[in-house]
Amino acid sequence: MSADASANAATAATTSSDRDARAADVGTWLFLASLVMLFGALFSGYVLLRAGSETWDTPWLTARPSGALWPSHWLRDIGLVIAALLAWRYHVGYSRADHRNRRRLLPLGASLMAGQVVLNWLSESWALRRAEHGPATSVGAGSWFVLTGTVALLVVAGLIATAWMGWQHRGGVAPPHVARQIERYWWVMVGFEASLLVGVYLV
Repeated sequence: MSADASANAATAATTSSDRDARAADVGTWLFLASLVMLFGALFSGYVLLRAGSETWDTPWLTARPSGALWPSHWLRDIGLVIAALLAWRYHVGYSRADHRNRRRLLPLGASLMAGQVVLNWLSESWALRRAEHGPATSVGAGSWFVLTGTVALLVVAGLIATAWMGWQHRGGVAPPHVARQIERYWWVMVGFEASLLVGVYLV
């Protein structure tokens, strides 16, 4: 009887864990969908404003921190892609147990890359301000600050979540559904940055 009770308890625990994981996945998708709708509305407004303007000011294409070798938006793009790849690698994991210590470093690497993205945005914003281009200077500059600033704030949120996950599970690895949620979040951020790259910098 005790063996049956133990088996029933284990089954109930497994069922509860699966249910919690499914609920977390649904909540993550709803949260990401709300972010996509928010950014989609902002980006749609940008497209309408730009399409209806005879001239469009683009100071971010010329103003950059002194000494920068590349346009700073490329550094943000690369940083976000690397953060997403590290989150994906953490979710996939390593097949060999002796790689566990390396796997623990992946959330730290993703957090560092996210920090680089935020610092890069701050440096570019500061360069624009030094060149006397602020959110109120023109519609184009205002659109740039709103769109890129929104992505920067979302990256800060992802940085905090990733760093907290890494700290909370520093003795091992996070549960698969938690790692999967972090991975999805960073790929959505890459999608946002890609839309900015095309719609703001290249077109």
